[in-house]
Amino acid sequence: MSTTASAPPRKRTRKTYDAATDGDEQRPTGLSVFVQLVRDEEFWYEDGTIDLVAGNVIFRVYKGVLAEHSAVFKDMFSLPQPPSESSSSQCPVVYLSDSPEDLRHVLRVLMPRNDVSPFSPYDPSFNMISATIRLGNKYEMPRLVEHSVHYLKKWFPGNLSTWVNNKNPLPPGFRELDAIGVIHLARFLDEESILPSAFLTCCFTECDILRGREREDGTLEQLTLNDVGICLGTRTRLIQEIFRFVLEVYKGPPSTRCSSPELCRNGLSNALEVLGKYFVGAPPWRTNPFNDVAPIIRDMTQKSELCNRCRSMVRARETDRLRVLWARMPELMGP
Repeated sequence: MSTTASAPPRKRTRKTYDAATDGDEQRPTGLSVFVQLVRDEEFWYEDGTIDLVAGNVIFRVYKGVLAEHSAVFKDMFSLPQPPSESSSSQCPVVYLSDSPEDLRHVLRVLMPRNDVSPFSPYDPSFNMISATIRLGNKYEMPRLVEHSVHYLKKWFPGNLSTWVNNKNPLPPGFRELDAIGVIHLARFLDEESILPSAFLTCCFTECDILRGREREDGTLEQLTLNDVGICLGTRTRLIQEIFRFVLEVYKGPPSTRCSSPELCRNGLSNALEVLGKYFVGAPPWRTNPFNDVAPIIRDMTQKSELCNRCRSMVRARETDRLRVLWARMPELMGP
């Protein structure tokens, strides 16, 4: 990373994020110095001590706050900084390669304009979580990355109970196609536990995963060809598993402690027939075994003509089969 002054050799090697533009900071040269810079409306402090330029936007903030949270900024500010060319102020300026949108997200966390945490009580967007993870990693802000990853893991968990308790497969501030970005972040972070639920969301979305998700700057973030293959293959295998799942739950004799064997035998058979017809006609994005199928089975079990013991047997089977299927997700995501 360099500013207008010649920078010393890099002291650290930082992992970069392939799905987003991420390069060294440098001062514009030639005609680009005449690009009209616009003051950021949200982060412009008249008594600020450093100017950060991202794209064509200039942010005036406090050097000490940035240095306190970021080892990279601390090292950078130890070098002589040139004055800003955008105003008569002698405030030092640093040119960054980040987008103004990403930088603004990070500054909202580091320099909140009120006492409310950016992650609570309102729900952060994927763009905020993505920016805080990528820039937090780039500028060595470990606590910021830690909080953001914790939020991702809460909503894209590695265990079934947390997934079911969330009741919604997406964080409130996320859109379905944001799962594409979550997959990229999981790979960037080497957080394998996030991948099954992120792929699950991509597998059963009605949206066009091939087109990708639109970033704040209008560019598209897309799955790699390998991940597209994983997504499509996983969905095909999961749909096959759904039929096996339903058969294992409802096929077979009533409970050994059944109080009405004939009635319950007919009830199980009727439930199996109704569910079979539903899945044959259901669109692929409505066949997620954990978010669509399981609730339908529970509702069907409740409404079916079954004695209490058979109803409990079916519920236990459903819970057990779901756990097995969740545990097999890494296998189902394989080639």
